[in-house]
Amino acid sequence: MSEKISTALDTVSAEDMYQDYVKGLLKDNKNLRAKKFSYVTNGIVFDVNTNEVYITYKQFKEILSTYNQLAGDKIVEGYAWKVGAQLGDMFVARIERPANSRKLDRQKSFKRRKELKEAGLLTKDNWQVPYTDDDFIMVMWHKGNGQLRNIHLYKFKTAGGQPGKGFKAKVSGGVRRRPELKALYPYLPSKKLVPTSELPKKLNLKENGI
Repeated sequence: MSEKISTALDTVSAEDMYQDYVKGLLKDNKNLRAKKFSYVTNGIVFDVNTNEVYITYKQFKEILSTYNQLAGDKIVEGYAWKVGAQLGDMFVARIERPANSRKLDRQKSFKRRKELKEAGLLTKDNWQVPYTDDDFIMVMWHKGNGQLRNIHLYKFKTAGGQPGKGFKAKVSGGVRRRPELKALYPYLPSKKLVPTSELPKKLNLKENGI
């Protein structure tokens, strides 16, 4: 039996996107030409008739960055962002925190760890402070009802960006600065109803109120 070896997914950079964009430009506009600029292949696109610059790689990155920042701001404000290409939507939601969750509040835990260490009272576990709030904020990717093949194999990972300035910081800091935003986010419970047919056969249904 042959064994299928998994391979890492390709990463598409801003320059890859730019090169694909330029390829389409040159195909659809016969009066445009591209040449190397700032160490980037096709880094500048210009009109051969007027010699005017149509676009550069630097301008393309600035447009891309501005769009991403504006989209991020809208997502934090409660809007759903349609990703396009049948990739579904991105939005922020309030997720019910499971009652048995032991996820640590890192900020409070590390602060307590420092205090206990200075007092000589630190043990293996006494510095850990779990979250006690009823819900938490999370960016959700609604994957377009499975319109694309194998889309369930992918997940969304929030970009960090510059410390304190990226999308992840906008999401995590949004509610701290503006608590009223929570009212705009849909609430998703963590509890699930399980059909009787899917319950373990040895489970006593009467004890579980079913």
